[in-house]
Amino acid sequence: MTEGLEEKEDLYRCLFELESDSIFLIDNESGRILEANAAASALYGYSREELLGLTNRDLSAEPEETRQVTRESPVFQDRVVVIPLRRHRKKDGTVFPVEITGRFFIRKGRPVHIAAIRDISARLQAEEERRKLEERYRLLVQNSSDIIWSYNLAQGRFTFGSQSLERILGYTEEEARYKKLSWFLLPETKARVTESFKKLAAGEIKENRVLIEAEHRHKDGSLVWMEISGTVVRDESGKPVSVMGVSRDIRARKQAEEDRRRLEQRLLQARKAESLGRMAGAIAHHFNNLIGAVMGNLELARMAPPERPDKLRARIDEALKAAGRAAEISMLMLTYLGRTEGRRTPLDLMNCCAETIAQLTSSLPEGVHFKLDFPRDKIVISADGTQIRQILTHLLVNAGEAMAGRPGNITVSIAVMPAGEVSSIRVYPADWQPRHEQYACISIMDAGAGMDTDTLENIFDPFFSTKFTGRGLGIPVVLGLVGSHGGAVAVESAPGKGTLFRVFLPVAGGGMIHAPAVVPADIPAPDAEAGLTVLLVEDEKMVREMALSMLEELGHQVLSATNGRSAVEILRSQTEYIDCVLLDLTMPGLDGWETLAALRSLRSDLPVILASGYDEAHALAHASKERPQAFLQKPYRIGDLRQAIRKAIMN
Repeated sequence: MTEGLEEKEDLYRCLFELESDSIFLIDNESGRILEANAAASALYGYSREELLGLTNRDLSAEPEETRQVTRESPVFQDRVVVIPLRRHRKKDGTVFPVEITGRFFIRKGRPVHIAAIRDISARLQAEEERRKLEERYRLLVQNSSDIIWSYNLAQGRFTFGSQSLERILGYTEEEARYKKLSWFLLPETKARVTESFKKLAAGEIKENRVLIEAEHRHKDGSLVWMEISGTVVRDESGKPVSVMGVSRDIRARKQAEEDRRRLEQRLLQARKAESLGRMAGAIAHHFNNLIGAVMGNLELARMAPPERPDKLRARIDEALKAAGRAAEISMLMLTYLGRTEGRRTPLDLMNCCAETIAQLTSSLPEGVHFKLDFPRDKIVISADGTQIRQILTHLLVNAGEAMAGRPGNITVSIAVMPAGEVSSIRVYPADWQPRHEQYACISIMDAGAGMDTDTLENIFDPFFSTKFTGRGLGIPVVLGLVGSHGGAVAVESAPGKGTLFRVFLPVAGGGMIHAPAVVPADIPAPDAEAGLTVLLVEDEKMVREMALSMLEELGHQVLSATNGRSAVEILRSQTEYIDCVLLDLTMPGLDGWETLAALRSLRSDLPVILASGYDEAHALAHASKERPQAFLQKPYRIGDLRQAIRKAIMN
C-alpha cells in the first residue's frame, strides 16, 4: 500500500515538474508557498528554496487583491477558480500580467490551494495589436468614401454597410441591413449582379473578383451609377459564405465620359460637315462637267443638219455617255452611304480573293508582287460576290499605286478572328460594334510611302484624295460596301512604313456554296406586250414626262398620276382597263409601298413595277406583304423599261 502511494506521488511530482505553467501549492491562512515547480522558478527568477520562503503576496503587484482571494477561500472550497488577469512581479522587479487557475481544498487538515499561473504578456500584446488593427480597419471602413459591404449568400441579404451608404444612397446602415439586392438595384441590373455572384461562389471566375457597373436606387428615388467590386469569402471547409465588396460612386466619371462622348460627337459632326462640304463641292464639280457635256452635245445634236444623221447620232451617244457617268457617280455615293445591299449568297472568300488577285497581277507596277497567306480551311461568308470583288479591287489597286516606284510585296492574308479580338481594334465606322461570333479578316499590307495622321483620318471621306481631282471614291466605297455587309475596316499607317488595311466580314453559319441562278438576258415578249394600258405614278414632272414618252414610244397607252392617292382613284374608276402599273418608290403622302398596298386592295392580281434610285436589294428590303413583279432602277433607259414590263406581265 505504501509502495503504491509512493509510486503515485512520484508520478504526480514528475507531472508537477514537467508542467509548462508555473504551479504553486499555497497555504490559505498564511499565504506561504508550500511547493513550486521548475517553471515557477524560471518565470519569477527565484530559486525553489527562495520561493518556499515567500508568500503569494510577495509575488503579487496587487497584494490587496491577493489577500481578498485568500480571505474568501472557504467560499471556493472544492471549486476551480479562474482569475483572468492579475499583475505579478518578478525577482528583478518586472511587473507582468498573469492568468491564474486555482483549486481550493483541505490538505492534512489545513485549507490550501494549488495555483497554475501563466504569463499572458504575449497574448495581451497580440490582443492589443489586434484591437489597434481592428480600430484602424473600423476607422478606415467608416471613413471610406466608398461603401464597404457584406452580402450573405445563403440569406441573399446584406449584413453590413459602411457609413458612406447614407451619404451616397441615403440609407442608414440599420435601414439597409438585411435588405435584398432588389432594394437597391433595378430588376435587369439585379439579375446581372446575382448571376455574377453565383459564378463567383461557384469558382467560375478565375480572379475571384467581379467588377460591375450598375445603377442603384437612391432613397429619394433617383438613380446613382456605382462600380461594384466584390470577392467571395469561404469558411474553413471551402464553402462560399458571403461576398465582401466595395461600391464606388462613379457619377462624376460617368458624367465625364458623357461629356467626352458629346465632345467627340461634336468633333465628329464638325468633321462630317467638313466632309460634306468637300463632297458637295466635288459632286457639283463632277455633275457640272457631266451635265455640261449632256447639254452641249444635245445642243449640237439640234444644230446637226438633217442630211447628217450620223453626226446627230454621235452627239446623242456622247450625251448618253455623260448621263451614264453621272448615274455611276450617284450609285457610288449610295454605295459609300451603305445603301446598296446586293444579293447575298454563300461565298468562298479565298477563291474570291484568288480570282481577283489573278486578274490584277498583270497591272502591278514593275517590281511589285502579291504575296499570299491563306489558311487551309475554307472560309465562307454570306455576301454579294460582285461587291466583295469590288472591295478587293479598290484596296489592291490602292496598294499597288502606293508602291509607286518601290519594288516589294503586297501581302494579302486571310484569317478568322473572334468578335472579342475584333472589338479591341480601332475600326471604321467609329460606332461599329461586332454582332457575330466570328469575323473573316482580309489583310492587305503594302510597303509604300505610308500616310501621316491627318491623311489617315480623312481617307474614308468621299472625294478626299492625295491624288488628282476625281480620284476620291475608291476607299469610301470600300467602307460603304463593307458596312452594308455588317462589317468594318481598320487601317494602320505611318510615313515610310507602308499601310495595312484590314476588312472584317461576318463568317457565315456554314453550308455549301451555291452559284446564283443565271437569268437569261433576253426574255421573249408575250403577245400582250404591245398596246398595254399602263398606270404611271411619278411625282417628279420631268421624270414623269420622260417615262410617259418612253411608254408611248413602246406602243402603250398611259394613264398618269402625280401621287399615290390619285393613282388609287384612277384604278378605282378604271380597274378592268389597266394592265400594269409603273410606280415610283419615294413620293410625298402615300409612298410606293403604301400605294402598292392600296392598289392591290382594289385588284390583287395587278402587275406592278417598282422604280427607285436605290439598288434593288435595298429598295425591296421593306417588310411588306405586297411585292412588285419587277424592279426598275433609276435612271433607266427605254430598253430597261421594256424588260421590266415584260417581266411584270409574265409574272
